Amino acid sequence: MQSKRWRRIGAVAATAGVAVSIGLAAGIPANAADVATWMYSGKFQHVLDLTSSNEYLNDHTIIRDDSGKWHIFSIYGNLNGRQLGTGPASSENEDAIFHATAPSLTGSWTRQADALTTDPAYGNGQLGGGGEAHLWAPHVIKACTMPFSAAVQPCGGAYYQAKYYMFYAAGNQAGAGTDPSKAAINLATTTNLDGSWTRSTGGPLFRDGFEARDPFVTFANGKWYIFYTATANASGGANQVKFRTSTNLVNWSAPGVAFTDPTSTANAGAIEPLTESPVVVNRNGSWYLLIGPRGGGYTGTDVYKSSNIESFNVSQYAGHINAHAPEIVTDQNGKDWVTNSGWFQAGLDIAEVQWSTSPRPWQTPSALSVGKNADGRLEVFGVGAGGATVDNRFQKADGNWSGWNEGQSGAFGPGGAAATPTVVSNADGRLEVFAVDRTTNTIAHRWQTSPNGPWSAWDGNFGTTAAGASPVGALNADGRMEIFALAPGGASISHKWQQTPGGNWSNWEVIGPTAAGAPPVIAKAGNGKLQVVAVAPGYQSIAALSQTAPNSGWGSWQTIGTHPAGAAPVMVTTSNGTIVLAVVKPYGLGIALTTYKNGAWQGWDVSFGDGDGAAGLYTGSVSLVVDGNVVRAYATGPGTGANNPHNYIRTRTIDANGVPQGGWSIVANGKNAECAPSGGVGNDGQLHLFKEDNGGSGISEAKGGGGFVSGFGGANGGFPCGQPGTP
Repeated sequence: MQSKRWRRIGAVAATAGVAVSIGLAAGIPANAADVATWMYSGKFQHVLDLTSSNEYLNDHTIIRDDSGKWHIFSIYGNLNGRQLGTGPASSENEDAIFHATAPSLTGSWTRQADALTTDPAYGNGQLGGGGEAHLWAPHVIKACTMPFSAAVQPCGGAYYQAKYYMFYAAGNQAGAGTDPSKAAINLATTTNLDGSWTRSTGGPLFRDGFEARDPFVTFANGKWYIFYTATANASGGANQVKFRTSTNLVNWSAPGVAFTDPTSTANAGAIEPLTESPVVVNRNGSWYLLIGPRGGGYTGTDVYKSSNIESFNVSQYAGHINAHAPEIVTDQNGKDWVTNSGWFQAGLDIAEVQWSTSPRPWQTPSALSVGKNADGRLEVFGVGAGGATVDNRFQKADGNWSGWNEGQSGAFGPGGAAATPTVVSNADGRLEVFAVDRTTNTIAHRWQTSPNGPWSAWDGNFGTTAAGASPVGALNADGRMEIFALAPGGASISHKWQQTPGGNWSNWEVIGPTAAGAPPVIAKAGNGKLQVVAVAPGYQSIAALSQTAPNSGWGSWQTIGTHPAGAAPVMVTTSNGTIVLAVVKPYGLGIALTTYKNGAWQGWDVSFGDGDGAAGLYTGSVSLVVDGNVVRAYATGPGTGANNPHNYIRTRTIDANGVPQGGWSIVANGKNAECAPSGGVGNDGQLHLFKEDNGGSGISEAKGGGGFVSGFGGANGGFPCGQPGTP
């Protein structure tokens, strides 16, 4: 079993004062008439950099003092001597709390002396446990004692004796090791954020397991709530967000359960921890729980909305933040911000919180969609900055590339897209492109009027209801195209098919499941049957839908093993008809691989993505590209940012039978990748790969097995890979 270094990667949040309600800083209420209930973020900017020291921040809290100065308190550590893509040797070495200050949230940040260091004697022998083993997940609030009362309230009015309270996870030192079944949540206080902190004289507030961590404190219903993550019982069980209540921030009730992660299993305490970093905020009377990591491997946080602060579940999905260890911070002007940190971020990122009246679409796993014309020329499709345009570029007869939108009167169309479009080849070789209209969120399509020929006008009536992602498609054995589309927010999956090859289309039909956690993928097997794969809400499982016979109807959804997912899957068909399916594992902890052959799905290879035998190699995203008789798997590292050494692309070969060959190798100049690359073999016989650079700053191309070269230019939407949201 691997080291406990992976047990804790979450984050918590604190705003100026108490993180009670989004948009309530400085007494500015959220707009009561606002019906925007879906939570996302804008683009992140890097505001605190630790690249030069090879250090990281993780679970953190940000608070503004009475003078207007901002403070960050955080887990920190270093990755010295670690292989690219692996975390610290042990998170038990995170034994001090980082402190920095700044005049504004965007900096510049000045590092201060550590706020706290571990005390192995503190709490030893109390509540049946040992002393402090580490210092994780500090969460700081400001609260005041009421006159003539022991009760503690958010500061304001007649309250007095203001004090800052830091809640943190301290683990449980047990001899030479640790005992995570009795992990402590501790408290320290101060009256000056620039001063020293004093631990509570009563010892740990409480203990819980497995590995109780990530405290988050807020005030509601006339009492304080502390949320934290643990498992159903002290030795393991399902991952949960638990809560306790208090009137004085010291004495806490017995635990309740606010959320149970359906991806976790009976022995979850001994496998990867799938539930971390709970943040609970209120907006317009509704409660929002942010929980991760999910939906983006190591980086990704889902949002759930409830009317009851004590109860959340995955059916209440209400948005997604492309971040790890996020915190919600309301500034002095009432603007809400969200942060991003983690082992591979080399500091802190920040973005504006954005609210939407409807779910934003999921994005494709790669930045460009690649089609092949009937004559073998590649054609690529992407979106301009922010999805303002849909753009294309194609190979010419001599193998060189056209300009963007060459031969078009303006952009390729249809006037903007909410996600990267997808492309499917008709039976006669004509390409057909599908896009989600940026204005209506409905599906539009456009097709070549002859193989290798000109394009039709856009048909905006192809899908009359909103879509949750660009559709995916494949050809039936008889040549009829069939496409599948996700409903907004993953409410359902629908399909539509050509009634004759290249002919008229059927109406849309819902095919289920009743809800999905990400867009489906589709491929045709060597036996002629189409296979559709999707993840369940919350990424709790992966299921497949198979045709009962070629060109026929569909069976029922069947779970592929018991493996949960950390992101949306990718899937291709090899030259001999084997389907290869890959998915980033929960927490981004590698890649799992399976195949469909001989009429059945095979077992999972859960070590496929470890790389060079290094268990614990983290992954950001994965793609599969067919290259003749083999498939090339590509994976990005878990970091983002041009200067982050963990931001890279590696590759491994899979043969036509779906069997991995050799080990992983680094692709030259693959740094600064926003998504795993897409690609195909062109009319020049070379494999062409395309990656979007961080933040949509451009497109780079690699060909013939060489490294990436910048300057392919043009389409650079900057959409988050395989996750919901737009920049």
